[in-house]
Amino acid sequence: MVTFEVAGRTKRDSELLSRLLARAGFLSGFHSQSFGGYATERNGASSAWYVRLEKEGAMSREIPEIPDFLMMLDSSAEAKPKKETIVIVNTSKPKKPGQIDAYSVSMESIKRQDAVPVMLGAALKAFGKIPLKNAKTALENEGRKDSYSAVEAGYKAMK
Repeated sequence: MVTFEVAGRTKRDSELLSRLLARAGFLSGFHSQSFGGYATERNGASSAWYVRLEKEGAMSREIPEIPDFLMMLDSSAEAKPKKETIVIVNTSKPKKPGQIDAYSVSMESIKRQDAVPVMLGAALKAFGKIPLKNAKTALENEGRKDSYSAVEAGYKAMK
């Protein structure tokens, strides 16, 4: 079982990224779940969504205590990664592995600020078991076919 936590400032982006990742995982042969960790729903509060991927069908319905991957759509989002968690952060000044300037990458590739497809590409590269073609299909199912070049750019930019 592999778990992802998607932390961000908006529920919409966190939910969309978790849904796209779960769908791409499903298309790759995983049993998948995408679910939210509901807390305060006020403006500006951090939003956490989770993805669980398993090759076997027995899936837990609990929020993972220690996710394998933490994707932070905004570097100011509140999240406390554990030592063994692989962290992918959208930051304007990437300096370390796992840090990516998703807004700049999206501006170069699709000419608009949209961190979601870039972070999806980064997550696919970090995980390594979901092909890009399945992310393309997931985007098409969401009506976001025009964002695929940002997924590829995020995949290439991930270190």
